[in-house]
Amino acid sequence: MTHIIKFCPNNFKRQLQDTKIAVKQLPDVQVMENKCLNYCGQCIVEPFAIVNGKGVFCKTADELYPAIQQRLSIPLASAAPVSDQRKMKALY
Repeated sequence: MTHIIKFCPNNFKRQLQDTKIAVKQLPDVQVMENKCLNYCGQCIVEPFAIVNGKGVFCKTADELYPAIQQRLSIPLASAAPVSDQRKMKALY
């Protein structure tokens, strides 16, 4: 199965260069950069990627690659919807 990972090209552009390169090296991964991922304003707030249609949000660019790896190891059906992730983030 090929995993689709989408990045916003405006989201922490310099800080995420290494992350994007590393993600492209993962097996069964297709990396895409879309001008807008419909997370209005999110791209200036914190680093994020869309992994198989689900958002992965981190406080720092260094945290994003491990978070993507973790999401890829979780079966798609058990991944929390984006809205649930935002609710969980608000609790912490």
